[in-house]
Amino acid sequence: MVFADSIAKRRVGKTGLFKQFLALGLLAGLTIVVYFPSLHYSFLNYDDDEYVTANANVRSGLNLASLKWAFENRDAGHWQPITWISHQVDCTLYGLNAARHHLDSLVFHVANVCLLFLLLQWLTGASEKSLFVAAIFAVHPANVESVVWIAERKTLVCTLFHLSHVCRVCLVYAAPARGTLSSCARGVLLGGYVEVHGSHRAFVAAAA
Repeated sequence: MVFADSIAKRRVGKTGLFKQFLALGLLAGLTIVVYFPSLHYSFLNYDDDEYVTANANVRSGLNLASLKWAFENRDAGHWQPITWISHQVDCTLYGLNAARHHLDSLVFHVANVCLLFLLLQWLTGASEKSLFVAAIFAVHPANVESVVWIAERKTLVCTLFHLSHVCRVCLVYAAPARGTLSSCARGVLLGGYVEVHGSHRAFVAAAA
């Protein structure tokens, strides 16, 4: 298969690996600098109350009862257990410290930016162009709402699983034996099956 052969031929040497880490560092730094002011923002009284501050099942933190609730409810009009769990983990660790909740949303966005760069670089072999596109994605105004509005974390989570799945497909095709990496990726990416929100759906194929 041409697609598999083109990916498999792309091997990163020591110099290329250094440049790759440098690019990832630059992207992470750019994203953090741009969105750092969001750490000083508080919760909003629009949807943040429904998702976190006034939601007893989230404020109680992560436990068996809240985990069961995350998979069974359709509060806020969507079935989004992974998003609920991420908010519950935040409440377990930080309580209602808004800055820490914003920080975790920023971490999700940094991860998405880095994944996008790696994916584009792998698919095209054009490091500079991939860096440019990922940088635009990092600071594009269309992403501001998802990063700085805590209730919109669902978009960040959905994007993370979507990009992870595409990366996994590339890894599987590039592996010497098809499916070699399936087992190690399956556990993490299985969560994509249960992250559905609004009109955006991210179904992750956990088995190749």
